[in-house]
Formats: sequence, C-alpha cells, structure tokens
Amino acid sequence: MYQIFVVEDELLIRQSIRNTIEKMQGPYSFCGEASDGEMALSIMQDLMPDILITDIRMPFLDGFGLIRHARSIMPWIRVIIISGYGDFEYARKAITMGVDRYLLKPVRPIELIKTVEEVAAQIEKDKQKTSMPGGFDPDEVQIALRKHFTQQLLYGSTEIGTLLEQARILKLDIIRSCYLVLVCQFESQDPDQALLVSTVHAVLTEMEQVLFYFNAADQLTVIVCDNDAAEGNERAYRLIQILKHELREICPVITAMIGTTVSRLGEIAKSHKHTLNCLKQADRSCAGQVLSTEDADQKQPLSSPSLKMPDEKYHPVISQAKAYVREHFCDPNLSLISTAEHVGMSSAHFSTLFSQQQGQTFISYLTQLRVERAKEMLLSTSLKLADIALEVGYNEPNYFSHVFRKVTGMTPKDFRSRASDQ
Repeated sequence: MYQIFVVEDELLIRQSIRNTIEKMQGPYSFCGEASDGEMALSIMQDLMPDILITDIRMPFLDGFGLIRHARSIMPWIRVIIISGYGDFEYARKAITMGVDRYLLKPVRPIELIKTVEEVAAQIEKDKQKTSMPGGFDPDEVQIALRKHFTQQLLYGSTEIGTLLEQARILKLDIIRSCYLVLVCQFESQDPDQALLVSTVHAVLTEMEQVLFYFNAADQLTVIVCDNDAAEGNERAYRLIQILKHELREICPVITAMIGTTVSRLGEIAKSHKHTLNCLKQADRSCAGQVLSTEDADQKQPLSSPSLKMPDEKYHPVISQAKAYVREHFCDPNLSLISTAEHVGMSSAHFSTLFSQQQGQTFISYLTQLRVERAKEMLLSTSLKLADIALEVGYNEPNYFSHVFRKVTGMTPKDFRSRASDQ
C-alpha cells in the first residue's frame, strides 16, 4: 500500500486532491494532509508516507523547504509538486532537488491519477534494483530499523516490552540507569545537507551507548545512555564539542540544548519533549551556545531533584567566572563551556552553580553585560549598529537587534533616537 500525504494551503484544492486519491483503484491510501509545510513536517514524522504531493508557495515553510527537511527524515519519499507558477526557475529548482513530477494548476483528476501511478511504478522499479529478494539492501534495512527504534524512544509511541525486544533483535545494549537527551540546532545560510548528515553519522556511529535521530534537516536529537548521571552529562558536552569541530566548515553555528537526565526508558519521550520546548523558548542570542534545560526554562526541570544553594567554597569560583566574563564578553566565542573550562569545572556543574548563586542563568548574565555596554556605545559614539554589535560580541547584527529589543523593549535605533531627543 502506498501512503500518500497532501500539503496545500487552499482548502478546495486540497479537498479535490484528497477525493481523487480516495477514489483511486489499487494499492493507494490517502494518509493525511496539512495546510502548510511546518504543520506537514510534524504530522509526516508520525505517518511516514511513501509519496508527498505538495504546493510550492505556502505560509511558514514553503514546498521546497518541506521537501528538503522531509527527505532528511524520510530519504525514500517520492515527491510530486503542484504549482500555479510555471516559470523556468521553479521548474529548475524542482529538478535540482530531485522532485519526481511537476504539475501545474489546475490539476485534472485524470492527470493526477496517472502521475501517482507512474511514481508508484518507479518505486517498485527501484526496489528490483537492490540486492535482496524483497528489494532492500541489508545495511539500509538495519539503519532504517535503528532509526525507527530511536524515534519510538523519543516520541513514546511503543510499550517498553516491545522496545526491549526490538533492542535485542537490533543488538542494542540500552539498559542503563540513566538517559540524557540533547538536541542540536544547525544554523547555516546554505548548508551542504548531505555532507552534514554523513559527517554526523560518521561521528556518532563510532560512539558507544549513543542513539541519534534527525528530527528535521537542521535538527539532531541524541540519546546518551550511561550508568552515571555526571558522566552522562560530561559525555554530552564532549559530543557537542566534537560535532562543532567536525562541522566547523559546514555549519559554523550550532545551538545545543542538554535535557534533564532520566532513569527510565519510558521517561525519554518526556525529557525529549521538554528539551525541544526549552530550545524553542531559548533566546536567539543563545545561538552557538550549549545550554541546559535550566538555562532556557526557570521552572523546575523534569524529574530533577530539588536544588540546593551552592557551598560557600564555590563563591570564589563564581566570582572568578564573573570577572572572566566581564573581561571577555566582547568575544563572540565566549560561552558557558569556555568559562567553565577557565575555572576548572564541568559545564553541567558550573551551569547549575552559577544559576543558583546568581539567580539568573549564565546566558542571561552575559546578555545583560553586552546590552549594557551597547547602551553606553549608542549614547557616547556615532558608530553604526552593525559595528556596535561586533564590539559587544554579536557577529550577526540582526541577533543583536533582537536581543536588545527583548531586553530593553526598544530597538537600538529607537534607543539612540530617544536619548538624543531628550
């Protein structure tokens, strides 16, 4: 049975396509629909369709963006584009992305049926080319099954008994006393997606007790399994540093959120959801940083014990860290990790102690220093906003403006203008 998913922002067109597919004879099933690419991607991760029929121009995430992200999660998916825009550039881009068919609106039912049948025939033809009698390469099957298993852990869609049996079949040693979820967001203007994915695979497949899954083309989730919570955190931070090093030429900006450690397989899905929410809520000024869920969410983290105020013996360490930050806050590479290394502590331990003693996260403290310095420069110099952004540690002027406005309630330009009027 070929599962078909439809994405189209115009309701009447979407209904027409759905009706046509539902009336088709043969192994074809309409499995779902969405009105925009962002919504579609979320639903498709659960349905895992074989064929995607999508418009190009849609709100939130256009058709080309949807195809790119969907292919990173479902490399097998076949794509049929429907569009009211028949110019050469749209067709050229569709071809370069490997789109299977390109149809112009209005799409006639007979034309759509023929196209779906042709795409399904191509799927069967490709299966015949592979080495196994069933049409699948054994290595690809193993990768797909491992990926599906990790997805089930992250989204909590399977009973524990079934998961344990699947782990046994896949020869995965996942029984540990603690599990930690981390999510990496890759930010790049024009990334080489295939190279990024292959590099990540090369790095993580060499690591023991680690499972990983691409939620989207630009987002990676990793499960670290360990018998010691502190060691698990250390491994997570080391893993992120390795990825940053290996991907430095492909994707210079990686934001990572390290979630709360949990003790049961069944709690991984809750930790994953909490970590994703924290990453979404984290300020854009955190781009390139490594955060814990405590940094993005002031509420009590999932399944974490009550926090105690740090020992007085740590006061000099935090004071040393603050002095270091005040001296180096203009450096765009300054981070929680580099500061923790300067004072000789692990990143996880330092993050917790700093938040407890200061009453604010490390990122909040760093942002406050940068914004205050920016205010001084806006009032006392005639430097351009882009130059001020660089001077206070932001490589991207847009990030600087966003952060400044969030902290002060006005843009840097408005701040300078109002000060000069007084």
